[in-house]
Amino acid sequence: MYQTLKLFSLAIVAMLSLTMAGCNYPLQEDVLQDCDNQKDKEVPCSITVTAVRMSCAGYGAFGNVYFLTDEGEYLQPWEMFPTFASVQVTPGKRYVIGYKKVRRDNRYNDLIRCMIYDERVEKATPVKLTCLTETACANTEATVSDKRPVDGCLEFVLNNGERLLADISHLNVTLEDGERIRFAYTIKDGIIPCGTRIPTIGKVAKIICIEKASAD
Repeated sequence: MYQTLKLFSLAIVAMLSLTMAGCNYPLQEDVLQDCDNQKDKEVPCSITVTAVRMSCAGYGAFGNVYFLTDEGEYLQPWEMFPTFASVQVTPGKRYVIGYKKVRRDNRYNDLIRCMIYDERVEKATPVKLTCLTETACANTEATVSDKRPVDGCLEFVLNNGERLLADISHLNVTLEDGERIRFAYTIKDGIIPCGTRIPTIGKVAKIICIEKASAD
């Protein structure tokens, strides 16, 4: 009788342990998914991000376009509500999103992509978008002065004549010399993104977001 009660008690404890800490056990995929949803609660529709084009190694709901948070985290849109299907996500623009973290599945395995290793892609967080709204980038306007074919320099010439050495490498957007743009930026110490200018260390305008502006 004592042995029976002991075994019964152990069984109850084991069941309670699985209920409270089920996500720490090697469970089936559907159970793991439920655990992930409980652990990673929905992030409300209040996160402002910049759309960035990644390398050909990345693929998701918007092809190789991901979202970059202001804290430097890359979010890979893995799935989304059908109502977002018509939204055009453009690299360089700003969006307000909400999301839930998800586990990657095999839905994009058959799509053609290159096999290079990209650390940013590998470390990106896959998410299911719960809301998606485009928001204004900024009111600062400038003219692009693209001398990269000559000396490696990309400058934004502000309306007051000030020239900013611009770092857009993380956005992977295409700009043309003389183009009018609207953008937001922060000034940081870093390596000046020019090939032939001295010194190579100085103030750099890291571009947060960028979009086309109408010509004057």
